[in-house]
Amino acid sequence: MGRSGKQQEFGSTLIAQSADIRSPSETELTLRLPIKVMGKPRMTKQDAWAQRPRVQKYWRQCDLIREPLGITRYDKFQGAGKITVTAYFRTPAKALWGTPFRNTPDCDNILKGVCDALFADDKSLYSMLCEKYWSDVDMLEVHIEELMR
Repeated sequence: MGRSGKQQEFGSTLIAQSADIRSPSETELTLRLPIKVMGKPRMTKQDAWAQRPRVQKYWRQCDLIREPLGITRYDKFQGAGKITVTAYFRTPAKALWGTPFRNTPDCDNILKGVCDALFADDKSLYSMLCEKYWSDVDMLEVHIEELMR
């Protein structure tokens, strides 16, 4: 969310209806969600009871990523071999569409957030790629290979 603009909040029903899920095989999955992704915030033990707004927003994002796949925070995928995450950030400037997005959130924090949302344990991942681009819409695209359900 920008400092001066408001991010459109999506209800979970709208996310589930507008999600694009493709699974050409049992071990491969592509997910496209119309959300503005945020990186994983720095968290402490206090966040278990303090409920800071940024951390609550992060957990809600994780729920929105899982919901179209029919998994919960307690029943995630066991792991995967490769993951590619592409985040698109909306701008009205058409000249920027498709060019690299070099602002925050950082790619490593985006990857951490997506992996936290989808996997019980991400130690099986041996290849992780994250890309960020300007676009006409906010969107998150996740491609997983060698998925362990």
